[in-house]
Amino acid sequence: MSAMVRDMPEDWRPLAQIHSHPGFDTEHSRYDDVMTSSRKILSVVFPAYGKLVASWPDGLGVHEWQVDYWHMLSAQQVKTRLCLEGVDSVDMRDFR
Repeated sequence: MSAMVRDMPEDWRPLAQIHSHPGFDTEHSRYDDVMTSSRKILSVVFPAYGKLVASWPDGLGVHEWQVDYWHMLSAQQVKTRLCLEGVDSVDMRDFR
């Protein structure tokens, strides 16, 4: 993650980090809470190892740091906070 952020253009900032869970539970685990790279970004969890199981963005767990805890946003909050507009390509990097 630090390499990715270091290599970003000077005027870019990370907005979210993404990871997947093996099943359909998209709630943050304690490990997820600790491993999140920043409390200033959204943490997005894809179910089923990243397989899109519903129409975007349904089925995702989107978490935001609020009042000393990672809260999972409601489906309505996700639709207003997580959108892709004017995207020609996505820079995807696998850090396994």
